[in-house]
Amino acid sequence: MFIKKKMELLLWIGIMIRVSSVWAGVMGIDQPGTTDWPNHWCGCISDVLPLDYDASPSSISIDPVRGNAYVTFSVHYTPYIRKVSLADLSFEEPIKWNFSLGSILDATQMPGMDRTLFLSHTENHCFLIQMSNLNDQIVHISKLDCQPIAPLIYSQLLHCAFCRDGNDSRKVYKISIGTGEVFSLTANLVESAVIDLIFDEESGFLYALSSDYPGDVIRIEGETFQVQNAITLPGYLRCEQGLLDPANEQIIIKAEGATYSDRYLITVEIQNFTTGSCVELPSAEIASKILGTYEDCILVLVSGEPSVLVRYTSSNLNRLDDSILPGGYGVFSTADMQGNSAIIADDAIPTRIGLVSCDPLSALSFNQFSGKSGKLKSISINPLKNEIIAASLTVNPTFLFRIDADGMYQTDSIEYSLNIDGSLSLIDSASIGNFTYGFHSGSPSYLVRINNSDYSIDMQEPLPDSFPAVDMIVDDMSGSVFILRSSSISRHDSETLVLLDVEEFGYPDDGQVCLIHDPIRDQLIACNSRGKAFRIAKSPLAVIEEALLPAAAMGSITQGVYLQGRDAVAVSVKTGESEPAYLAELDLMSFEFTEFIETAPLETELPAMTYDSSGQFLTYGVGLLYGGLVSYRVHPFERINQHALDSIGRYLQDGIQNSDTGDSFWCNSYFVGVMAKSQNTSYGFITGSKTNTFIPVEVSYISLFSHYSDGNFRLGIYDEAFQLLWQSPEMINTAEEDWISISVNQGEPQELSLLPGDYWLVFQTDSHHRVSSAHAPAAGQGIRQPADFGRFPETLWYPDITDDQWAIYVEWDYLYPTATPSPIPSATPSPVPSATPTRTVTPSPSPTSSPGPEPGVTLEINRLFFGSGDPFLLEAAVQPNPDQLDKIHLWVILDVYGSFWFGPSWTQLPDWYDLGLLAAFHRETILDFIWPDVTGSAEGLVFWGAILDADSSALIGRYDRVEFRYGSGRHRCSLPAARRQP
Repeated sequence: MFIKKKMELLLWIGIMIRVSSVWAGVMGIDQPGTTDWPNHWCGCISDVLPLDYDASPSSISIDPVRGNAYVTFSVHYTPYIRKVSLADLSFEEPIKWNFSLGSILDATQMPGMDRTLFLSHTENHCFLIQMSNLNDQIVHISKLDCQPIAPLIYSQLLHCAFCRDGNDSRKVYKISIGTGEVFSLTANLVESAVIDLIFDEESGFLYALSSDYPGDVIRIEGETFQVQNAITLPGYLRCEQGLLDPANEQIIIKAEGATYSDRYLITVEIQNFTTGSCVELPSAEIASKILGTYEDCILVLVSGEPSVLVRYTSSNLNRLDDSILPGGYGVFSTADMQGNSAIIADDAIPTRIGLVSCDPLSALSFNQFSGKSGKLKSISINPLKNEIIAASLTVNPTFLFRIDADGMYQTDSIEYSLNIDGSLSLIDSASIGNFTYGFHSGSPSYLVRINNSDYSIDMQEPLPDSFPAVDMIVDDMSGSVFILRSSSISRHDSETLVLLDVEEFGYPDDGQVCLIHDPIRDQLIACNSRGKAFRIAKSPLAVIEEALLPAAAMGSITQGVYLQGRDAVAVSVKTGESEPAYLAELDLMSFEFTEFIETAPLETELPAMTYDSSGQFLTYGVGLLYGGLVSYRVHPFERINQHALDSIGRYLQDGIQNSDTGDSFWCNSYFVGVMAKSQNTSYGFITGSKTNTFIPVEVSYISLFSHYSDGNFRLGIYDEAFQLLWQSPEMINTAEEDWISISVNQGEPQELSLLPGDYWLVFQTDSHHRVSSAHAPAAGQGIRQPADFGRFPETLWYPDITDDQWAIYVEWDYLYPTATPSPIPSATPSPVPSATPTRTVTPSPSPTSSPGPEPGVTLEINRLFFGSGDPFLLEAAVQPNPDQLDKIHLWVILDVYGSFWFGPSWTQLPDWYDLGLLAAFHRETILDFIWPDVTGSAEGLVFWGAILDADSSALIGRYDRVEFRYGSGRHRCSLPAARRQP
């Protein structure tokens, strides 16, 4: 009786005063997940770590507007540039220009034109090259009829450049930027040589520092390019380097004394052109360089082992403090400074770049982009330390590079010298347990065991014959190491390395090339250059059967990988020097080749392959014409993705996957030893998760959780049929461990209403890192389709439905009905009836009907129009999902013009009917009462019904709604009890 009275009162009060509160909510997953992504994602290049480069940095120029630095190099006398981000010292691929052999001598900024000016020198000519800082494109080249050398000084005031002469060191040039016209000050400028140039934009004077004993500072009027006057340094001192200190209106000079170990700092006052303070540097700071000034400080870099940064006051040259750079950093070849930060480059081995903060004086970060000389042949994973071990392909000594698998930085390299005659190379390796195993190819060859704790050689054993070894497998189950040669396979004890067994098969000129483990049968598969595969028993070693490639795909098998879950092996087949390679599948049940597909035209050799642990994607490295990784879906083979490594990725040799993370690692044997990381990311895909609503809503915001502030992103919404409903503009991702949120009115269209149903919330990113956030997988809740980053397509054609769930959601408000309700009368309503009704009407029993098999809920109401004294009966016919036995919540909501009341408590707090573990059809009575005597009328009143899971997060089957009205008239009609309103 209480519920009946409450319902009567609710209808009357709710309709009469039309409570204006707004119901809002979210659709999707609004909790952050993790970066531990599912392993079935095909990889994208996320990090590349070059381990060797025949290069030396020659100059640095900082673009303060965009926070970049341009570092110039020469590789075999070919000039190139690296653009380095000052935020994290990441660097892009080299900028290379098609000039004849030469070098870039110096670089400087042109702030008024937002360009960088480079001085390039070849055997016969010199060039001034202007490069746009906006797009890194050459915008102007001036060919010079002289031989200028560094330093290169740009004057924004005069729009010209100043530099020294490379043939006559006593000569200085002034070069017009617009016309390339060259002016010179002749040989009588100084006695010996001009060592440095300084230009003062405030006064328009150029200062030339001489290396005479004693040194002179010559002041030159920049406009007329005429010498004004000169001063001589005190004592028997010669100039080495100079720097303008505009804040204190002075020049700071580093000078050398009468002996090699004497170094001084001297100031020259610009106003009266006289020398000021002078201080002697410690004898240990001979190899020093003035980096720059900030506030009242001078930053001096002292090269050595280790190198040191020192601060002096610029007003009186008092020494303030110093900071030792991280261990191992030696002589720095070049540096530049902007504000209170400096970037410095080291041309030792390995070459590195460092970013230094001046206040407080500390080394913030370093990035290394070269290492000890050595091409790479193989890589393995040390599971104890999450490190990658890369083995070099060099003569004695051999190196192992230890690389942090998460950060992709080299921790150190270990040198091995076995003192054995012959040219030795560690040409393969595998890690298991506490050891890494490898073999050296020579005469004789050696099997080597390395302790993973300290990477010392734990044991070494000569191999039994002189045939070169080509592949190896370390089998932890049997405690054996298997080594493949041209015509034999040998088994060795992993503890003692002694030879246990040898099996001869094939012929030496067959050229066995790869060895694969079949874990189902605990057997080995060997493949050779004649298109043959051999099934081999492990103990004792014995060839069981052979398989031969069919004539249509005959060629040399170059690499193979076991297809987990497929009971098959995939191999790459080289068919000719310029012909595309094939992918073939060897069925291990029938031991026959069953599937073939031709790769792309430039992919003539595929020497490295990996297969992801979920059993979906095969990835291979292209070995010759260009460096890159290509991913295929297997059974049948279908090309889905590719990523270029450019020239430094040529000749990929080995690939390995970390089954715990799904990341793949690759190495090459080009003249640059490169380690590449192929990471699970959403780059190159449209990705998203399913969500649904059982009421009409208006979307206000869409949000995606971001673990890293990297790259750009787009968000979108598709309907159940994969038709695009809304998309965001391209936006920069600035969210770090936070939500990216975009208002719907910022996208297309600016308003979005959703009717009840299923939808896909999707995103794109051009970041190569794990930006988005993953949740526990759920069957059929994810979507993925390969796509270039950009606008979403209007339709997704045949996207992959996955188990992936992402931290992405929309915020919504209830979509109010468009119909205007009848005006509410101002008359005072009749009193509410007492608890005991004066009239009781028992509703006629509703005919029952057998519900269909489709799960969901049907709301059944006995009338559409109600007046005073009419019986009111609302029931819910509930059909559970027989395949999903779980606790069920029945939601019934009364919608009164945007105010929502939840049964069975009929308050505006969310509530539901707990039906427990419901396995069969069930009918629930929602309301059963006599309509009260109320004045006025209303229409468009709605009951919503739906069943959800125990967490009230997933809709089960169909939902339903019924609409009714009331008034004082007699236009009444009954409804069949089994009524369904779509």
